Amino acid sequence: LEYFTIIMNYCASLLVFETRKINDDPHLVVLCVTDNTSALNWTLHTSKKSIIGRALARFFCGLLIGSNVGVNAKWISTTENEIADKISRFKTTNLEQSSIPTYNYANLQQEHKELKVCSFFQPSPKLVSLLWEIMLTRKCPDLNLILSLKPQDLGKLCT
Repeated sequence: LEYFTIIMNYCASLLVFETRKINDDPHLVVLCVTDNTSALNWTLHTSKKSIIGRALARFFCGLLIGSNVGVNAKWISTTENEIADKISRFKTTNLEQSSIPTYNYANLQQEHKELKVCSFFQPSPKLVSLLWEIMLTRKCPDLNLILSLKPQDLGKLCT
C-alpha cells in the first residue's frame, strides 16, 4: 500500500506539472518520501518477490515512459513522518459514548505551514479502477493503455 501511495503521489504531481507553471526545468523530478523501506526500494529499483509489487511497477514504468517527469525516493524515519501519519490515520473522539473515527484534514495546512502551497488530489475513477485491477488480479494493464493516459485522465486538483 505504501508503494501504491507513491504511485498515486506521482500521478498527482504529473497533474500539477501539467496544469501549473512550476518552473522552466524541462526535466522535473518528484521526490517521494516514505518511511517504508520496501516502497523505497520498489521505487528506486523494483520489486523482486511480490507479484503485486511487480505489476504495480510495470504500471509505474508505463507512466514514466511517456513523461518528462522523473521520480526519486528518500527514506524518512517513522518518528519524523508526522504529516503522513496525520493524513493516513484516523483519530477517534468520543461523541455521545461512541467512538467515531474522525480527523479534520483542513487543520493540516494550519498545523503544518509547509502544506499551504499544496492542493488536494482526487484520483479519477479510471485511475482508481486501474490500480485496483492490478492489485486484485496481480496483472498490469496493456502498456498501450497506460501510455495513452494523459495527466487529466489521472484525476483533478481540489483547493
